Amino acid sequence: MFCVECGSEEKLYGALCRECLLSKDLINAPSHIELEMCHGCGNFYDRGRWQNIDYVEQASRILKEQTKTHKQIEDIHWDIPKFEPVKGEHRVICQAISTIGDQEFELDFEIGVRIRVQMCPSCSRQSSDYYEAILQLRRDGVASKDAEIELAIENQQILNYVDSLAGNEDNAFLTKWGVVPGGMDYYIGSIVLAKNIAARMREGYGATIKESNTMVGMKDGQDLYRWTILVRLPNHGRGDIIAYEKKLYLVDAVSRKVLTLKGVAKGQIYRIQPDDSKIKPVAKYSQLMEAVVVSHEAKTIQVLDPENYKTVTVLRPPYLKQIGETVPVVRYDEQLHAV
Repeated sequence: MFCVECGSEEKLYGALCRECLLSKDLINAPSHIELEMCHGCGNFYDRGRWQNIDYVEQASRILKEQTKTHKQIEDIHWDIPKFEPVKGEHRVICQAISTIGDQEFELDFEIGVRIRVQMCPSCSRQSSDYYEAILQLRRDGVASKDAEIELAIENQQILNYVDSLAGNEDNAFLTKWGVVPGGMDYYIGSIVLAKNIAARMREGYGATIKESNTMVGMKDGQDLYRWTILVRLPNHGRGDIIAYEKKLYLVDAVSRKVLTLKGVAKGQIYRIQPDDSKIKPVAKYSQLMEAVVVSHEAKTIQVLDPENYKTVTVLRPPYLKQIGETVPVVRYDEQLHAV
């Protein structure tokens, strides 16, 4: 067999030798491609929606879709180097890697990658203080000045959850949040997100949920509602210390029906109903004191009493595997206990 153009008897690719093949316009690449980026969240518009995606991979796919190739090319993909996605046109050296038979051919092209910047609908709504729901996090007996401290664990979980969805779910943002009498209020961009948070509080903390809504207008012939979701936490939260039948326990987990306790003295697991009348609150998680560790052994710890700085020997809870410079302590029946 020989090349139909030059007569060479070298390896053929179809009917052409390598030299004749490469003399053809194997790849007709566009002079530029466009990407659309939100300057608020940094998401890119792709396939009909705003998404948190790798813009280089998106550019490679778009470039492949817009590239015309010679009929002998069986496959092609583009290798695009990383570049800073800022507004304007970026001249980027892109490598086209094409396949003909069992051979790959690499050709370089200078392509203009244009970044168009605007604001996605979610960021636009956030900037205009848009919200679909108010989530009210409450616990009985929490004063306004103490709410952010006493609800610190629950508050951080809510903020982390919203952050994990930001840019991936529509309207997954907090317009604002803050301390109110009895707890915290969160103004949330999505009712779906607000209900998901409430469900997490119910499953993780045994919270009770109450929902209500108010019509605030119409859009495309549909009534628009704004929701208020009351999430009432039980009196005892994870990390609190309680007394039960004159023994100290760490609240290890809370659910709607079960309070899981861990014995401070022996580390035993105990489960009771959250409304058991024999529960005696000792200290909230936020009220625990920190005592400086002087020394520690397998079953005891020597600490400085945080109130008078005297050296005190306390029992080491079995669940305290690692001892740092300080340990949490609580005073119960006029004695100091490590918890």
